[in-house]
Parts: sequence; C-alpha cells; structure tokens
Amino acid sequence: MKRYHFHLFDGHTYRWDHDGVLLADLAAVVAEAEARARSAMRADANLQDWSKWKIDVRGHDDITIFHYPFDEVRETA
Repeated sequence: MKRYHFHLFDGHTYRWDHDGVLLADLAAVVAEAEARARSAMRADANLQDWSKWKIDVRGHDDITIFHYPFDEVRETA
C-alpha cells in the first residue's frame, strides 16, 4: 500500500491534505478522489459552478499523479 494525498483546490486556494490515506491501487485512488469531490459538493450544495474545483492527487513524494476535476464527478454513485 502507498500513501496518497488529496489536496482540494477551489479555483483560488488549496486545502492541503497533510495526513493522506493508504490505498492499494490506482482504482482505489480514483474512487477516493471522487468520494472527496462528492463530499465537498454536498458540503456546499448551493454552489452552482464547480468548473474551477479539482482534487490534486499526489503521492508520498509530493509529485502530482493526476488532477480530478469536479466536472468529472459521475451522475450516479
């Protein structure tokens, strides 16, 4: 298992995930990014434009693996 960090970017500022989470594979990493995006969207349900929001997924070495744009959140869970 490897540690991944899921930094939230709202188009202006980052909210840093200092703890990260241990995950087994890339499929689990993508699922975690989507779950965190959904959680943020539920927390601020009044916001209409999510186009600038993303999850910046990084490994333990602080290198970005991929960005998960909130626009990519699937309609169904």
